[in-house]
Amino acid sequence: MKTESNFPKIISYPKDQWIESVSKEIQNTILSTIEMKGSCDLMLTGGKTAGLLYKYWKDTASLPIKNIRFWFGDERCVPPDHPESNYGLVIRTLLSDSPGAVIARMEGEDPDMDASALRYEGLLPLQIDVMLLGLGEDGHIASLFPNDEALNSKNRSVLHVVGSKPPKKRITVTPRVIQSSKFIYVLAFGEEKGKVLSKALEDLDDFRSLPVRLTRNGTWMLDEFAAKSIRIEK
Repeated sequence: MKTESNFPKIISYPKDQWIESVSKEIQNTILSTIEMKGSCDLMLTGGKTAGLLYKYWKDTASLPIKNIRFWFGDERCVPPDHPESNYGLVIRTLLSDSPGAVIARMEGEDPDMDASALRYEGLLPLQIDVMLLGLGEDGHIASLFPNDEALNSKNRSVLHVVGSKPPKKRITVTPRVIQSSKFIYVLAFGEEKGKVLSKALEDLDDFRSLPVRLTRNGTWMLDEFAAKSIRIEK
């Protein structure tokens, strides 16, 4: 485990223990936040790995849903019932039995993407307590893709972008939201994701070529296969 200042905390678990272990780690942070302030602003991500985590939380009923405000780090510009919708993923898994959950949805189906981004920007709290992020094999997080203009944004918290991976039209939070979040967890499965993270460690300042470097002060939660590509000090 690396613990240097401004360096990500790197934790790995065997694949068959990953879901349970990661769930408990993040859940403890959420519970601590609720104990301190009475609620937790939790920013969710999409993707298969996140979906496994959400289903585990649902099946174990381990999250105090009523004390959590749910947000999204990005959304595909599709209707909420579309298979590629991050909101849809969460509703089908974590919140399938929680109709009263407080959840702020990015309106990806709005053809005026900039208006939708501005609306979401107006809703965001000053700081996200716990942010979950997946990782693309090109190093993107949320919908911040390598060398995109959104990475240079100084004054906006949410923007519409055109990514390199379909569905290409998306809405995403900007670096300022990620960097100001209190706790950041990056979820990464597999050797290819490990190679991306290993490359990211070579120059943590250059987040424009590898946006995952924006999480340098966060925690990277890896399975054993992702960890193979990274030297981890125990």
